[in-house]
Amino acid sequence: MSPTVARDDRGYALAIGSPGADRITTALLQVLHRHLLEDIPLQKTIDAPRIHLEYGRDRIQLAHEPDISLPTNSLPIRPFAERSMYFGGVGAARAEGERLEAVADPRRAGGTRIVTHHN
Repeated sequence: MSPTVARDDRGYALAIGSPGADRITTALLQVLHRHLLEDIPLQKTIDAPRIHLEYGRDRIQLAHEPDISLPTNSLPIRPFAERSMYFGGVGAARAEGERLEAVADPRRAGGTRIVTHHN
């Protein structure tokens, strides 16, 4: 799962993780980059198409989902026709002040729910 938890001194907290073997790192990096550095909403970053650099015995290639801008290089590519669980199934929860958000990856079956309890 590679759970990762981060927080800042303004009260923002984020817990994020993904199954995906060697693709965990690239899935999380792409989601975190878009969300934290580009300020894109968390659900939109998780829904966005992904890439993954595959290392084989005799070649390196770039696997990618549709609708993503690819870097210009000479690497062979392995396109996927649709979003795929191959690229991970990121799940995340974040808190900012009193606001809670839980996000599920549409590549993976499942969902989220926030339950609040009032006395």
